[in-house]
Amino acid sequence: MPKSIVLSYDGKDYELEFDRASAEKAERMYGFRINELMGSVQITTIKNMFTAAFAKNHPKVPQSLINEIYNRTSDKVDLYQALVSMYLETAQSVLDDPEVDEGKAASWKVV
Repeated sequence: MPKSIVLSYDGKDYELEFDRASAEKAERMYGFRINELMGSVQITTIKNMFTAAFAKNHPKVPQSLINEIYNRTSDKVDLYQALVSMYLETAQSVLDDPEVDEGKAASWKVV
């Protein structure tokens, strides 16, 4: 799965990717639901996923420029699939076991 996408536009490179903070922000802002991202999606979901991918590395890029870049980007189907793949991998990482010293790890049990 891709970790990031480098998108070049007008002589500048933009690295699109997600971390937990940007994925959580996107979920709050756009209402992304993991089970809906790979099925039949709405046009706004596609554009919002593209916009959300700018948040981690390029939070100050104006929406008007993001829209311009989106409108001039080819192969949007594959791009969307790559963005969703990155988003889902980040979302899944929330469930991964943390890398901590055993003495500092939190534990739990069902009683």
